Amino acid sequence: MCPVTRRAVHISLIAGIFLILYGCFLHPVIGPGYTLSVSVADAAHLKLEDIDFLDHVAVKEGFGQRRPASLSDEWECIHYVRDLNEPQFQHLQQYKFITLGWCYDFVKGQSSDIKRNIKHFNVGIDNDWVGQDPTIKQEIDRLGDVFYKALVERFGKENVKIERRRTGPPF
Repeated sequence: MCPVTRRAVHISLIAGIFLILYGCFLHPVIGPGYTLSVSVADAAHLKLEDIDFLDHVAVKEGFGQRRPASLSDEWECIHYVRDLNEPQFQHLQQYKFITLGWCYDFVKGQSSDIKRNIKHFNVGIDNDWVGQDPTIKQEIDRLGDVFYKALVERFGKENVKIERRRTGPPF
Protein backbone atom coordinates (compact mmCIF):
# COMPACT_ATOMS: atom_id res chain seq x y z
CA MET A 1 0.00 0.00 0.00
CA CYS A 2 1.39 3.38 -0.93
CA PRO A 3 2.07 5.99 1.81
CA VAL A 4 -0.72 8.30 0.62
CA THR A 5 -3.30 5.51 0.72
CA ARG A 6 -2.05 4.31 4.12
CA ARG A 7 -2.33 7.84 5.49
CA ALA A 8 -5.88 8.19 4.10
CA VAL A 9 -6.87 4.88 5.71
CA HIS A 10 -5.43 5.97 9.08
CA ILE A 11 -7.21 9.32 8.94
CA SER A 12 -10.46 7.59 7.98
CA LEU A 13 -10.14 5.14 10.87
CA ILE A 14 -9.40 7.88 13.37
CA ALA A 15 -12.29 9.99 12.07
CA GLY A 16 -14.57 6.94 12.27
CA ILE A 17 -13.59 6.29 15.87
CA PHE A 18 -14.31 9.91 16.80
CA LEU A 19 -17.69 9.77 15.07
CA ILE A 20 -18.63 6.54 16.83
CA LEU A 21 -17.56 7.85 20.21
CA TYR A 22 -18.96 11.37 19.78
CA GLY A 23 -21.24 10.93 22.79
CA CYS A 24 -18.25 10.67 25.07
CA PHE A 25 -16.94 14.18 24.43
CA LEU A 26 -19.65 16.12 22.58
CA HIS A 27 -22.66 15.41 24.80
CA PRO A 28 -21.64 18.04 27.35
CA VAL A 29 -21.94 20.54 24.50
CA ILE A 30 -24.81 19.26 22.33
CA GLY A 31 -26.42 16.53 24.45
CA PRO A 32 -30.18 16.35 25.00
CA GLY A 33 -29.91 15.93 28.78
CA TYR A 34 -29.47 18.16 31.80
CA THR A 35 -27.86 17.47 35.15
CA LEU A 36 -27.47 19.42 38.34
CA SER A 37 -25.15 18.50 41.18
CA VAL A 38 -24.94 19.84 44.70
CA SER A 39 -21.83 18.97 46.67
CA VAL A 40 -20.85 19.50 50.28
CA ALA A 41 -17.23 20.24 51.11
CA ASP A 42 -15.37 17.65 53.15
CA ALA A 43 -14.53 20.45 55.59
CA ALA A 44 -18.12 20.27 56.84
CA HIS A 45 -17.26 17.08 58.79
CA LEU A 46 -20.32 15.17 57.66
CA LYS A 47 -21.78 12.30 59.59
CA LEU A 48 -24.20 9.77 58.18
CA GLU A 49 -26.91 11.05 60.53
CA ASP A 50 -26.47 14.53 59.02
CA ILE A 51 -27.79 13.47 55.64
CA ASP A 52 -30.63 11.19 56.70
CA PHE A 53 -33.00 14.15 56.47
CA LEU A 54 -32.59 14.10 52.67
CA ASP A 55 -34.83 11.01 52.52
CA HIS A 56 -37.68 13.14 53.85
CA VAL A 57 -36.96 15.91 51.35
CA ALA A 58 -36.97 13.37 48.49
CA VAL A 59 -40.29 11.85 49.54
CA LYS A 60 -41.82 15.31 50.02
CA GLU A 61 -40.80 16.21 46.43
CA GLY A 62 -42.52 13.13 44.97
CA PHE A 63 -39.61 10.73 44.65
CA GLY A 64 -40.41 7.18 45.58
CA GLN A 65 -38.80 3.80 45.92
CA ARG A 66 -35.42 4.35 47.57
CA ARG A 67 -32.76 2.17 45.97
CA PRO A 68 -29.48 1.88 47.88
CA ALA A 69 -26.43 0.83 45.89
CA SER A 70 -23.12 -0.07 47.42
CA LEU A 71 -20.20 -1.40 45.42
CA SER A 72 -17.77 -1.48 48.31
CA ASP A 73 -17.56 -1.07 52.07
CA GLU A 74 -16.30 2.49 51.61
CA TRP A 75 -18.72 3.88 49.01
CA GLU A 76 -22.50 4.12 48.91
CA CYS A 77 -25.18 5.71 46.73
CA ILE A 78 -28.91 6.19 47.20
CA HIS A 79 -31.09 6.52 44.08
CA TYR A 80 -34.66 7.64 43.51
CA VAL A 81 -36.80 8.05 40.41
CA ARG A 82 -39.75 10.40 40.02
CA ASP A 83 -42.22 9.75 37.22
CA LEU A 84 -43.48 12.97 35.68
CA ASN A 85 -47.22 12.37 35.44
CA GLU A 86 -48.20 16.01 35.94
CA PRO A 87 -50.08 17.78 33.11
CA GLN A 88 -47.13 20.07 32.20
CA PHE A 89 -45.12 16.99 31.12
CA GLN A 90 -47.81 15.33 28.99
CA HIS A 91 -46.25 16.61 25.76
CA LEU A 92 -43.34 14.21 26.23
CA GLN A 93 -43.75 10.83 24.59
CA GLN A 94 -41.00 9.05 26.51
CA TYR A 95 -38.34 9.52 29.20
CA LYS A 96 -40.83 11.25 31.50
CA PHE A 97 -38.82 10.95 34.70
CA ILE A 98 -36.20 12.67 36.83
CA THR A 99 -33.56 10.75 38.71
CA LEU A 100 -32.16 11.80 42.05
CA GLY A 101 -29.22 10.30 43.82
CA TRP A 102 -26.56 11.04 46.36
CA CYS A 103 -23.26 9.32 46.86
CA TYR A 104 -20.57 9.48 49.50
CA ASP A 105 -17.46 7.73 50.75
CA PHE A 106 -17.01 6.48 54.28
CA VAL A 107 -14.06 7.85 56.20
CA LYS A 108 -11.85 5.13 57.58
CA GLY A 109 -11.47 5.58 61.29
CA GLN A 110 -11.78 3.81 64.55
CA SER A 111 -14.18 0.89 64.75
CA SER A 112 -16.81 2.92 66.62
CA ASP A 113 -16.81 5.61 63.90
CA ILE A 114 -16.91 3.26 60.93
CA LYS A 115 -19.81 4.02 58.61
CA ARG A 116 -20.63 7.19 60.52
CA ASN A 117 -18.25 9.80 59.12
CA ILE A 118 -18.53 10.50 55.40
CA LYS A 119 -16.74 12.55 52.73
CA HIS A 120 -17.15 13.40 49.05
CA PHE A 121 -20.91 13.95 49.43
CA ASN A 122 -22.70 14.81 46.21
CA VAL A 123 -26.40 15.07 45.24
CA GLY A 124 -27.25 14.62 41.56
CA ILE A 125 -30.55 15.41 39.83
CA ASP A 126 -30.89 14.72 36.12
CA ASN A 127 -32.60 13.48 33.01
CA ASP A 128 -29.93 12.46 30.51
CA TRP A 129 -32.39 11.84 27.68
CA VAL A 130 -34.70 14.88 27.43
CA GLY A 131 -33.48 17.15 30.21
CA GLN A 132 -33.10 20.10 27.83
CA ASP A 133 -36.89 20.23 27.45
CA PRO A 134 -37.79 23.54 29.14
CA THR A 135 -40.37 22.04 31.51
CA ILE A 136 -38.04 19.27 32.71
CA LYS A 137 -35.08 21.60 32.95
CA GLN A 138 -37.13 24.03 35.03
CA GLU A 139 -38.24 21.20 37.34
CA ILE A 140 -34.65 19.95 37.75
CA ASP A 141 -33.55 23.50 38.61
CA ARG A 142 -36.39 23.84 41.14
CA LEU A 143 -35.49 20.53 42.78
CA GLY A 144 -31.82 21.51 42.81
CA ASP A 145 -32.71 24.72 44.61
CA VAL A 146 -34.75 22.76 47.18
CA PHE A 147 -31.84 20.41 47.96
CA TYR A 148 -29.31 23.25 47.85
CA LYS A 149 -31.30 25.27 50.42
CA ALA A 150 -31.75 22.22 52.67
CA LEU A 151 -28.00 21.52 52.63
CA VAL A 152 -27.08 25.20 53.11
CA GLU A 153 -29.34 25.38 56.17
CA ARG A 154 -27.55 22.40 57.66
CA PHE A 155 -23.92 22.96 56.59
CA GLY A 156 -23.61 26.64 55.69
CA LYS A 157 -23.36 28.39 52.33
CA GLU A 158 -19.55 28.31 52.34
CA ASN A 159 -19.61 24.47 52.38
CA VAL A 160 -22.20 23.85 49.64
CA LYS A 161 -21.71 24.25 45.90
CA ILE A 162 -24.19 23.83 43.03
CA GLU A 163 -23.30 23.10 39.39
CA ARG A 164 -25.61 22.88 36.36
CA ARG A 165 -24.64 21.50 32.95
CA ARG A 166 -25.83 19.90 29.76
CA THR A 167 -25.32 16.16 29.41
CA GLY A 168 -26.30 13.23 27.25
CA PRO A 169 -27.37 9.63 27.54
CA PRO A 170 -24.77 7.40 29.16
CA PHE A 171 -23.33 5.41 26.30
